[in-house]
Amino acid sequence: MGILVFLFCLVNSPLVHGTRDIVQEVSTGSETITNYAGAILTSGTAFYGVSGTVSVYNPKVDQEQMSVASMFIANQDSNNFAAISVGWHVLPSLYQDNKTHLYIHWLSRNLNNEKGCANLQCPGFIQTDRSVIIGQSFNQTSVIDGFSVEISMAILQNSSTKDWWIYINEKKIGYYPSSLFSNMTSANQIVWIGKTTNPTNTTSPPMGSGVKPNGVFGHACHFKKLAFVNNSRMQQSVTKDMGEVKSSNSQCYDARYYEDDTNGLTLQFGGPGGNNCVV
Repeated sequence: MGILVFLFCLVNSPLVHGTRDIVQEVSTGSETITNYAGAILTSGTAFYGVSGTVSVYNPKVDQEQMSVASMFIANQDSNNFAAISVGWHVLPSLYQDNKTHLYIHWLSRNLNNEKGCANLQCPGFIQTDRSVIIGQSFNQTSVIDGFSVEISMAILQNSSTKDWWIYINEKKIGYYPSSLFSNMTSANQIVWIGKTTNPTNTTSPPMGSGVKPNGVFGHACHFKKLAFVNNSRMQQSVTKDMGEVKSSNSQCYDARYYEDDTNGLTLQFGGPGGNNCVV
């Protein structure tokens, strides 16, 4: 099975007990069903970065649906919530197509207001390298048991400026200034996850490759090389005993850690969706 590491092959265009659900925090619409499957780490101290490599698929969704694979880094307390994410999604309502797009997103919410957006739809992200066009689509995506497209991603804080930098395949493409956030000098949650949304009383779309994890590399969508920057500002690899791996509805979606000599630790996630995916 050949693997293509994504080199800008673009065409024109309650997860943790006792805390609020980070996935629901970044969801929109009270009449929307949101499902997820992934791994969540929380810290009593601080995180300063998150990274990983994700396989890229093209799940089939309808106009009002969305299917996402992404990494989040977030900080929340009783009055504030802030998050940054990077990944890929299929979102026809935004792009007016059914292609898979690279995306970034930020959110800052407190008792008085909320701000944030995807890609460059509002002021905030400062792009420093325009060789990557944010929001553009992949011209190739993975095939189950066949050709595989992967992209490495990272969200890392600059220890001096406290700005949060986005990396695509180890290239710094830009940053979110620390001034955008009221409580993002560090983070207390990191997430590698698949997510779907759909209107209530409708079928939920596929997540990832559309296949649940079964331990066979190349079947389900996967994250690998999972790592984070710890409280000592050192990069640390994720191990199987870290975090919580779960899904919102195991009938429709699932997530599991697997480990082998070839790929190391992988987080496989996804599923077919369906008619009975109410959370």
